[in-house]
Amino acid sequence: MEKYIQNYNIKEMNEENKSDIIKLINRMVTFCKDARKEGILSLEKDLPDIKDFFLSLGLKMLLSGYDAVIIKKTLNNLIIAENYQGIELLKKLIIKDGLFVLQEGYNPSVVEIMLYGYLGEEYLIDKSHDL
Repeated sequence: MEKYIQNYNIKEMNEENKSDIIKLINRMVTFCKDARKEGILSLEKDLPDIKDFFLSLGLKMLLSGYDAVIIKKTLNNLIIAENYQGIELLKKLIIKDGLFVLQEGYNPSVVEIMLYGYLGEEYLIDKSHDL
């Protein structure tokens, strides 16, 4: 999978794509906040609004109680089968990592820092002040 990751360069990404990535990260962080506050099963209410099959599948598996290893392998297999590259691969990796930490119950501020790491140092500077 690493060979596909090199096909995106955050510094060359256009503003629309950056905005989409930030919205995705914020959505994953919101899932973590909601799960901590109301319980993981409270996220079922969000399923009808999810248009991304990859995110929907992963969240459904998580809510159904699938083991983290099975979810990760399934999503990795889907990434390979669909040959995601560039910005789409970046989105899928953020979703995969976000679901994993969601399942593990990480603090949302930790999740935010971790996922913003995909955008590079420039985006972590503001976030790191809260550490």
